[in-house]
Amino acid sequence: MDLSPNMIGSLTLVSGCAAALTFVVGVLVGRRVARKSAAGQSIERPPEALIARLHEIVEDAEVQLRDDPALIASRQPAANTALPGTQMLTGATISAPFSELSQAPSQSQPLRVVDAIQQVVRRGVEAERKLAVAQMHLDRQSRVIRQTVDAARTDALTGLINRGAFDEVLVRRIAEVKRSGQPLSLALFDIDHFKQCNDQYGHPAGDRVLADVARVIVEQVREMDIVARYGGEEFVVVMPVSSVEDAARGAERVRTAVSNATYAHPLRRVKMTVSAGIAQHEPGDSAESLIARADQALYASKHTGRNRTSIHDGRTTRPVTEQGIVRPQVDSWTTVTDELKTRLGEMLHRARDASLPK
Repeated sequence: MDLSPNMIGSLTLVSGCAAALTFVVGVLVGRRVARKSAAGQSIERPPEALIARLHEIVEDAEVQLRDDPALIASRQPAANTALPGTQMLTGATISAPFSELSQAPSQSQPLRVVDAIQQVVRRGVEAERKLAVAQMHLDRQSRVIRQTVDAARTDALTGLINRGAFDEVLVRRIAEVKRSGQPLSLALFDIDHFKQCNDQYGHPAGDRVLADVARVIVEQVREMDIVARYGGEEFVVVMPVSSVEDAARGAERVRTAVSNATYAHPLRRVKMTVSAGIAQHEPGDSAESLIARADQALYASKHTGRNRTSIHDGRTTRPVTEQGIVRPQVDSWTTVTDELKTRLGEMLHRARDASLPK
C-alpha cells in the first residue's frame, strides 16, 4: 500500500507526541516512586490523582485511529507504557469515550493518549473560534450602546452637548474647583432678535443660523472650554481655570466673531449678533446660583442695547467694553464721608495723647 507524504508525516507526528507524553508521565511516576522509596513507604501503581488529571485533560475525547499494517511491523503491545493497563497497540481500531474508561484501564480497553490529545486540541481551536465570534458580537453591542448614549447627550442640530449633559459637566467642574481652588467662569450667549429671523426667513433658515453660531463659538473659545446648547437660541460655555476678566475677554472674541460672520443663504446679508453674560464661581456657589448670576448679567446686556457683554461680580452686574470690565464709579458723597471719618479718627487720636500724663 502506498502512503502519501501527508499521511506519513501525520503518523510520524502522532508517534512523536506519544513518545513525548509517555516520557513525561514516566518521569512524574518515577519521581513519586523515588520519594516513596527514600521514605521507606510501599511502592504502588501511579497515583489515582495523576490518572484522574489525565482524564480531565481528555474528557469525552473520541479516539478514532487505525494504524496501517504496512507501516508498523509488529502488533505487539508497546513497551514501557506509562499507565498500568494502558496499551499502545498497532493495527487496531480504537473507538471509545475516554471518560468511560476506568481508573485502571483493562487489556480490553486499549488507549491511544496522543489521539485523545489531538481531539482536545481540535476542540480548543473550535472554542477559540466561538470566543472570537462572541467578542465580535460584544464589540458591536458596545458600539451601539456608546452611540445611543452619545445621541442622548448631543444636540442633533448643532452637534454640541445638550442641556442634560451640560448640567452633569458643570456639577463635576464645580466639585473640582472646591478641591483645587482654581477659578471657574461661566458664559451665557443669546442670539439677538432670533424670533424675527425665524418669522422673516422661516425655521429652516433659523436652524442654519443656530448651527453657524454654534460653530463660531466653538472656533473662538479654548480647546479646554465646554460649549453646550442651553436651550432655544441660548448657548453656554464652561471656562475652567478662568477668572471673570479672562472669561470677559473670551466672550468679547465670540461676540465680535458672531457679528462679523457670513451666514448661509438667504441670510448672507443679515447681521446676527449675540449678547453675553458672565459669572465667576464664588465660594458657596452651587451650579444653580452660578447660572442664575450669569443669567442676570445676560439680562443686563439685553436691556442695555444688546450685542454686548456684562459680568456679575457677586454683588451687581457691570458692563464690559473693549478696554475691559467697567469699574463702578465712586460716588462723590462716599468720598467725602470716608475723608471725614479719617480726619475724625486722627483728631480723637491726638486728643487721647494730650490727656495722658507727661
